[in-house]
Amino acid sequence: MKSHFLFRIGHVIFFIILISSCTPHFYKAKPLEPVLLTGQNEFKLNAITDFSMSSVSAAYSPKQNFGILAGVASNHYRSSATTAGRDTIYINEYVVNPYLGAGYYKNIAPNILFEVYSGIGMYNYKNTALSYLKSMNSLNFFLQPSIGYAQNNLDAIFTLRIDYLDRNKTKIKDSVLSVNNQKRYAFLEYKDYFFLQPGITLRAGTKNFKIQFQVSESIPFSGNYRSIYGYGAQLLVFNSFKNTNKILFSFGGTVELNSLFNKKK
Repeated sequence: MKSHFLFRIGHVIFFIILISSCTPHFYKAKPLEPVLLTGQNEFKLNAITDFSMSSVSAAYSPKQNFGILAGVASNHYRSSATTAGRDTIYINEYVVNPYLGAGYYKNIAPNILFEVYSGIGMYNYKNTALSYLKSMNSLNFFLQPSIGYAQNNLDAIFTLRIDYLDRNKTKIKDSVLSVNNQKRYAFLEYKDYFFLQPGITLRAGTKNFKIQFQVSESIPFSGNYRSIYGYGAQLLVFNSFKNTNKILFSFGGTVELNSLFNKKK
């Protein structure tokens, strides 16, 4: 009887943690995308995901040491629960981040490549569920230097990305926030957001196709708006555990298609 009671208590605690941890994450850092172009007329496609944010991009080198980049990252997250046959939607988030960039690359030693790309994009957030913040649109400027070891079968790259978000149109629901929610939406007091994202990418395969694994971390420049990542579980006497950093484990593939453009006639 006692063990059955403890089992039920455990279920209740787990349910509380599950519900309370399903909080919105208003900023989802996308996986890094080191370009790694090495020569004129080279064309690459890249796809990578951390199962929270997915990105697809294309890069091309119209002339030696110069590359252009275009891509889009997106995410849709939905959280709901069914009680007494009624479906309640807590979160229905959409994030879209299209971007364009250009950069410089150079071999600084045999198989050692340095590159730096910068560009502009749009970071658009929307939540169609009942929520205080309905939508938030920001301009996204980025700077992304990388240094890597690159050869036919293996790439190892260190990337340091800096993201700047300039928040513009923001739509909120007309309601009074509780004390807890005031902390949760504290980032809305700021118009500008900086994020630093270092990461390591490993790619292995053939010259024309490689699979990739990546570990990166998104770090806000200011602790004043860390709640933009969402909050963790709130349980009994414990305070809210902030997700202060966003660690990403990402997987994907990259395809080199320059051979299609350089066929001998």
